[in-house]
Amino acid sequence: MGLRIATSSPLRSTVSLGQSLRQVNRVLGQLISGHRLGRAADGPADLIRAEHLRASWVSLRQERANYEQQIGRYTTVSGQMDELAISLTELRSLAVGAANSGGNSEAAQRAYADVANRLIDRYNETINNSTYNGHPTLNGAAGSLVQLHHLTDVNLDSPEAASTAIATIDAAAAELSSARVDVGAAQRYDLESRLRSLQITEQNLMAAESTLRDVDFGVAYSEFVSGMLRARLDLALRSHQWLSGASVLELLDRP
Repeated sequence: MGLRIATSSPLRSTVSLGQSLRQVNRVLGQLISGHRLGRAADGPADLIRAEHLRASWVSLRQERANYEQQIGRYTTVSGQMDELAISLTELRSLAVGAANSGGNSEAAQRAYADVANRLIDRYNETINNSTYNGHPTLNGAAGSLVQLHHLTDVNLDSPEAASTAIATIDAAAAELSSARVDVGAAQRYDLESRLRSLQITEQNLMAAESTLRDVDFGVAYSEFVSGMLRARLDLALRSHQWLSGASVLELLDRP
């Protein structure tokens, strides 16, 4: 009857070692990349959900950028109308001064009229030339936010004409005020309100996608340490199996 040395199977320890090393490599990759889901095998359902969330987030980010651009447009137009309001205020002050019957010399009256004409020209040029990204904003052309009318039939050549001009200036100021209210309300209650909602939704989508995709470093590191310990144990057991058999044969060979 032959002699047989009983040892545990080296194949079993080899399989266990391979599993431990695969776990170590997988977790090490997660720790390096910061992502728990690097491939479909890491969690097919979670990966699909994470990809859907990311697609929604990217789409939402573009929508937010569009709203930010629109807000920039409204802010620019508001600034342009602020300049027009300043011009009208100065012009009305001149008209009140020019309407002072018997209190102005001819030279003073001409000075009022000259300054007023320059203000009127500036007002009308602002309406004609104001743009945003190359598109008109104030003259009612395609792409404009508002339509403002030019100042016409305004002169301060005489106290009587100046008195009439005040009513015209006031009408232009009322038109401008209405446009400023409309633009400001649309910016605040439509655009900025929607933008805030988009920002909150975007943050929620990013957080949800991060929860699915990103690695929990505490858990991953624990798995990494566990895998390293099992791999070392498997190596030790495997070495013990081979050394034990060799030691027995060596003893049998001794005289």
